[in-house]
Amino acid sequence: MSQQNILLNNNYEDPALRSGDFRLLPINPKAPIIQSHPIRNFTQRTISEPYANVLPTLVPIFNVFTIKKNISVEWTMYVIDPSNINNPNDLSNIKYVWKRNGNPIVELNRINNNKGTPQVVLSEESVTEEVAGEYICEVSNNYGTVSTVPFIIEVIDPDTNSMMYTNLIVNGDGGGGLDGWLDVSGTYQTRMLDKSDFVGLDSTIDDFTVGTGSLEQKSYPFNFSVFSHKNLFYPVYDKLLAAQPNLTDLSTEIAYNANNTPIGLTEYEWWNHTTAIPTIIANEDINNSRSPQGFFPGPAYIDSFNENNNSTANNNLKTLAEELDYTAVNIPYFTPNRPQFPSPGKITKNNLRQVIDISSVSSVVDGVAGGLQAVEGCFFAYVGIAISRYVIKYMQNGQQKEVNWYVTDIGTYRDFLRCELGQRFRIKPDKGTSIEFTPIIDDTLKIELKYYNEKAELISTDPVTVPTSRDLWAVKEKTFFPLTLYPLFAFFEPNSNDITVFDKTYTTTDALFPLFKNSKIKDADFETEIKRLEGRIEMFNEQLERAALFEYNVEQGKRIILQSDLGSGNFTQEELQATELNIAINQVNLDRAISSESIRRAGKAQAKFDLANKQANKDTFFGISAMHPDNIQQTAQYPGLDRNVAFFLNRYGSSFIKSGKMYPTEVWEPQTNFNGDIWYTDLVLEGNKYKALTDPGASAFFGVSLRRMLQTGIRLVEVEITTENTSPAIISDEDPTAKGWNNNEIYNSLFNVGSTDPLTGRPAQTRYPLHSYREPRCAITKMKYQLLPILYNPTGVDQSNTNTKHITYSIPQTSVLNAAHSILNTYNTSTAKSGNFFYKLITPQDTVINTDLDPLSDKDKEQLDDIIKDIENGPTSSPVGTKVPPGYYTASNQALPPTLIE
Repeated sequence: MSQQNILLNNNYEDPALRSGDFRLLPINPKAPIIQSHPIRNFTQRTISEPYANVLPTLVPIFNVFTIKKNISVEWTMYVIDPSNINNPNDLSNIKYVWKRNGNPIVELNRINNNKGTPQVVLSEESVTEEVAGEYICEVSNNYGTVSTVPFIIEVIDPDTNSMMYTNLIVNGDGGGGLDGWLDVSGTYQTRMLDKSDFVGLDSTIDDFTVGTGSLEQKSYPFNFSVFSHKNLFYPVYDKLLAAQPNLTDLSTEIAYNANNTPIGLTEYEWWNHTTAIPTIIANEDINNSRSPQGFFPGPAYIDSFNENNNSTANNNLKTLAEELDYTAVNIPYFTPNRPQFPSPGKITKNNLRQVIDISSVSSVVDGVAGGLQAVEGCFFAYVGIAISRYVIKYMQNGQQKEVNWYVTDIGTYRDFLRCELGQRFRIKPDKGTSIEFTPIIDDTLKIELKYYNEKAELISTDPVTVPTSRDLWAVKEKTFFPLTLYPLFAFFEPNSNDITVFDKTYTTTDALFPLFKNSKIKDADFETEIKRLEGRIEMFNEQLERAALFEYNVEQGKRIILQSDLGSGNFTQEELQATELNIAINQVNLDRAISSESIRRAGKAQAKFDLANKQANKDTFFGISAMHPDNIQQTAQYPGLDRNVAFFLNRYGSSFIKSGKMYPTEVWEPQTNFNGDIWYTDLVLEGNKYKALTDPGASAFFGVSLRRMLQTGIRLVEVEITTENTSPAIISDEDPTAKGWNNNEIYNSLFNVGSTDPLTGRPAQTRYPLHSYREPRCAITKMKYQLLPILYNPTGVDQSNTNTKHITYSIPQTSVLNAAHSILNTYNTSTAKSGNFFYKLITPQDTVINTDLDPLSDKDKEQLDDIIKDIENGPTSSPVGTKVPPGYYTASNQALPPTLIE
């Protein structure tokens, strides 16, 4: 017979009352006591080896636990049973009833012969959205029931969560106008990229161009352009050499078909080869017919790097390349409105903002979500910039001086064309010093990410690195650069000077010496010009003398009438009527003469100035340019001429002339005679014509990004875009309104600030625009802001959070832009020495050059030189450790440099 327990109303066991098989125990009729609730003992179980023994305890926000889908978790409680005085830790009489959202959880409550369990483990497979809800456990014994502190489980699936891997920026490219954005300054607009298969020149004036700016169209406002065809110069040249191999000898002339196309080439190839060369180098998408050129890195290349193509089928998402498929969609972008004119010396800033609320994933941000250590905020955009002018720096008498490429000063530029400034514009730098051309981007764009807490208090700010003029210069097609230096040839005297851009020498004034000089004018032609100017001076003298005669006739007539009125003259009625008519006629002529006297005096002074100037500088400003059609072939044979200049003038000089690539040619301005008649004269002197090739400048979009692990407490992210225009014409002009800057007309007609049209009294106009008050040349499009979850790792952040199920926008470190910078940093680009044609064309193959933009070490430079030699000698492959999308390039379809490259 087993021993029986008999409960007595005592507080302790009484040994004296023990007898036989009986134990006499005291009674403590109390419910269970929960010493530690599950909310304090919630643990993540899934973790990467070898850290399986480091199970992190999760902390709720209020009473909410957020856990990643398919992450195993467990929780437990600690209970005692006070009714069992002999052993309170004996829980054999305790029962656990778990409930989720008020409903019993049968599978948990059945455990332990339907007594339930204080410890719950959810396997990875079971943690789905179905386990989300409010949890509570009722703990009971024979004397009562107590409940645990309720807690809530939220299950987050980054693959389906609307805040993860999703672009949280509304209308990130301007396709919806300004929807979703706060236009703080009220100065933003959206435009569409111009799409064309033709890469036009910078035709800001029909017959000549200043040679800066980007791919401008003749119709304004300015729009960024996107184009499809790649740079065919090198492959077409190879094809030409294959058909005419003797052309490696520059003394051999090109053989043409009957249609004036070289034998071996089609008309399109010849046109592309000589006339329509793009202004920028090809990006990585050179062989993708749907991906636009002018975006660095190419959108398809970014997609391939991020494995974005794997995600579109399942999630109905568009890749970046599909968003920028210029053959199928219009591509919008944000840009400021036309420049505003603050008080002189100030800069107008334009602000565009959007605030993103991320408070719904605060547990992930704060690092208390099961299975997720933190979250990265990832910003991406394409930023468009354009070269708007150049600054020329040189040394003279030991002092550094600086002049503009006269883009923003129309009057001065026209004075140069007229040669009105005398010797001032014949700049002679100190011997052996450098003349530096610096590309300027007047329209700048700044991006900042600002982070706020739940009280909308600013926590921190992150600036996003944006492209610079050096980036744009790196991708600018510089094949013809030595031939485009119009200010150099027109306004400088050579003195053994290097010609540099960003401290990189491209050629020298000695190597370009013949381009500075003009052929001597024939004596007979010079005498004719001198007589013409002397005749103009005499004409103005006669006009001024005739004005005095009109005034005399008026006064004389008035005296006759006065004498008649006083009875002292003997005049017939007919004579008096004739006198009155003569007074009226002479008064009209006198009024006209007075109104145009200043013009005539100015014309006389100008003619005298021109006469003296031309007599003193006969050989400098007269004759014809070295690149005039009559001189171009002779110039190409000049000993010691820059090798590229010699090559291009020899091979393509006639094509440049036919295609209108030579400038300036002519610019007409109004003149007036004594009678007020208007006629137009060419203000460009013969010696200043055909000085250089047109230079379309450059414009491009550059991918920018910022990845930042969000710190605890961030609830709002603000994206702020700020643009400003720093053009001298915008900042310093004291009276822009008088020049009509705010009228559409100024963007479609050239206002010659230096002279006035006598008919209208307004600044004179020419046929096409060359304006100092330009449309903005900065843009931003395809803005993305994503939250990328970071898996838990006790050693730190796991950066491998790109998910192939989604579209992400990390920018490859290996790119055409990086290769272009590397070559600028390390490669000799000078073509000053005589020899064969040379140019280091950067192609997508050069993306194998994986280097930072900082100066390279000697070892890296040696390795880079080897890579460059491999590129020049033929197809290359990616070095070990360089991440280039597999299968993205094949050497067989790449454009390689010509065989003449050294």
